[in-house]
Amino acid sequence: MTNFKVGDYIVDFENIYLIYDEKDGFFFYHHLEGDKATSTSSLPVTNMIKSGFRHLINTQNIKEFFAELNKVLPDDSVFENKLIKESLYLNDPIKNALTLKFLYKNKKELGEKFLKSNQEIINNITNHLAKEISFVHKKPIATIQKQITDILSKK
Repeated sequence: MTNFKVGDYIVDFENIYLIYDEKDGFFFYHHLEGDKATSTSSLPVTNMIKSGFRHLINTQNIKEFFAELNKVLPDDSVFENKLIKESLYLNDPIKNALTLKFLYKNKKELGEKFLKSNQEIINNITNHLAKEISFVHKKPIATIQKQITDILSKK
């Protein structure tokens, strides 16, 4: 779904926002968290898709995300670092589930040699998705983070 309107919750890779107004061809939106909630931003309506924003994950997408997360990677699957950037840029929860699985597989294979930057990517994806899912399901972020990491740790 690509039609945005006033009242929609939207997300980029880091935050959740609320579109609160549309005026003169611009959407006006603000953060939903803490001190950032007082700052507002605007973007031309025609640039919303290009900006990397997407609608907030819904319950069906959450089911699909956890279904993908629970699937086992094929033994012959190959970890490619260059695909991580593409996945992050697309801001797609399903693709991010696949990225998390590849990173966890790589982490198990490399042990102590696993790159700190890749661990930071795991943390960022997990934290962002947990924040988004907890917002939809009204559950604590820590509960969702644990659910995600528990699934990945069993792989």
